Amino acid sequence: MRKPVLGVDADDVVWKLNQAYVEYHNLQHGTNFKYEDIFTFDMVKMYGLPLETILDNVYRLITQKHHRLVPFEGAIAAFTQLATLYDLQIITSRTESIRDVTVAALEGHAPGLFSAFHFTNGFSRAGAYVKRSKLEVCREIGAVALVEDAPANILEVANGGIPVYMPRLSWNTFTRHPELEHELVIPFTHHHELPKLLGAE
Repeated sequence: MRKPVLGVDADDVVWKLNQAYVEYHNLQHGTNFKYEDIFTFDMVKMYGLPLETILDNVYRLITQKHHRLVPFEGAIAAFTQLATLYDLQIITSRTESIRDVTVAALEGHAPGLFSAFHFTNGFSRAGAYVKRSKLEVCREIGAVALVEDAPANILEVANGGIPVYMPRLSWNTFTRHPELEHELVIPFTHHHELPKLLGAE
């Protein structure tokens, strides 16, 4: 019997991209930002630099220093447990240009855990790639739910009728984004909560 598909974002769902980026940004620009300081998913607004600079920084971090990205505590164990009930498929805003390094890193942390990898090109230079929405991908692959941290993606997918499991992070609080108090948005604090929330325990 075919398992239902569960969509899983990679950055700041599986591993801590923003934590690694803060450290990298501080080294590159002589700043002293902290992970806890992040108040928005809009990195241009957060760091006060042009999008081109941010994109270059992120690209270098991902292609040269991906080892600095570490999974959230309990994330791999939680998704491994979920894989007994669901077909886990990555849905990331990353671009196709970094598919190989992304897939290699995910396979390095959890070999064979994710059955497919979908790149929406959402975080890229204007016109560089064809962008797709995560709602579009969820519908295409028949995802019954998505695990996602970015407010815009969360709201779009939830408004499209698909439940979204949202890790509580500094940039997606209900205080900052009251619109996320949606009947199809299910917040969680620690990854070990996910199997129970999704009926896998």
